[in-house]
Amino acid sequence: MNKGSSDNTEEDKRLREKGEARWQEIKKIVGTAWCVAIEVDSGDYFFGNDTLEVADRARHAHPDKLFYFIRKEAHYIGPIRQV
Repeated sequence: MNKGSSDNTEEDKRLREKGEARWQEIKKIVGTAWCVAIEVDSGDYFFGNDTLEVADRARHAHPDKLFYFIRKEAHYIGPIRQV
């Protein structure tokens, strides 16, 4: 499976559902932040206006986890990989 894309597996579904639920809980807290990364198992979230900074902080805190990402109105599920 290409973890960088969603192929509607059960795990993708779980991440999407938990990520969206957590997003509903925190969206007023993060306010106008341009990017949010949510680690769905712990509920930890990272936000800011720089996508790479948010991704780096999330990866540092949870190096082996997948994140539910919100960028403006676009949502993404997948790994954060260094290039």
